[in-house]
Amino acid sequence: MTACALQGIGEAAAFRFAQAGSSVYILGRSFDRGTSIINQLSKIAKPGQTFEFVQADLRCVLYRTSGAREASHWIRRADAWRVWLGPARSRESVTLPRCSSRSLACTGSTSSSKLKVSNPLPPLHSGLIPDHNQTPNHPGGPPNGRFTTNPDGNDTHFAIQILSRFGLAFLLAKSGTLKDSVTVVCAPGGAASPAPDASDLQLTAARAAGRLSWGRAIPATGARDTAVTDAWTAHLAEKFPHLRVSHLFPGYVSTKAAANAGFPWPVVALQRAADPVLTRTIGNTAAGYAEVPVFAAANPEARRLPGSEWLGPKLQSYGRPKWVDDQRETRIAVWDALKALLGED
Repeated sequence: MTACALQGIGEAAAFRFAQAGSSVYILGRSFDRGTSIINQLSKIAKPGQTFEFVQADLRCVLYRTSGAREASHWIRRADAWRVWLGPARSRESVTLPRCSSRSLACTGSTSSSKLKVSNPLPPLHSGLIPDHNQTPNHPGGPPNGRFTTNPDGNDTHFAIQILSRFGLAFLLAKSGTLKDSVTVVCAPGGAASPAPDASDLQLTAARAAGRLSWGRAIPATGARDTAVTDAWTAHLAEKFPHLRVSHLFPGYVSTKAAANAGFPWPVVALQRAADPVLTRTIGNTAAGYAEVPVFAAANPEARRLPGSEWLGPKLQSYGRPKWVDDQRETRIAVWDALKALLGED
């Protein structure tokens, strides 16, 4: 299963998993875009593959209170082996059909070489998931320096970039659905990186104290995303030792990340102008980079590489952050805070 799979790295990873012979389930908010990708995947289908689109909205916490119980029950219906959590784009409507995927990542599937496109199921709570055609997009990706709240009262970037990924991976692991791996593409901090402030995960106190002007908000939010993702991925691997959990950094990849993240138009224009040169020199295309998460998740050779749970775009290891072991209480505090936001005990 591949989340955030309707464009960019997520879409490219879905196609790469499909080319490798996997059945693929893609998660995304736009039904039209999702079914279009499934139709494209059908053109490369092999006998026995299944491709399906799962419409889900990643902007809001769908797993709170009674919604948590319903979502956990719904998730148990899947038989997934791997999850790939790519660059988050928008939390999409939870409507997962019964599936028999062996890969859970952020993606889709065919049966006997025939395309199987499922209509989305009704949402878990009527009225909980707005109609996708009437809902403005709130993409994830790099922080843009602005703070907005979603209907849950959480910072929108935090909800998409961190909480949605954690929630999907945790609930699928807790339900026993996940049996192989979880791969997250964000930005590992490296061995010497600092720990996060577990008491201010959404930077609410920092903003109230006036410490996050626009120029300081972007690096502070990026550092928070890095440290919190390092924390929950490391703890997920400890809590569920049968899972291989990887946190990867893509470097520069030719996508619409700047526009999707809502950067001012001069920044978007600059990124578009520089994109061809950056892609050829220091970066990669989405299709080219997709080889890395697929390698980390599914290739046995990856499991023999030291530090391969923390890879960069050239397969270099950034190393396990030292603080996740030296400050285990901070890691646990982050884990517990994220669970509480999901309504989980």
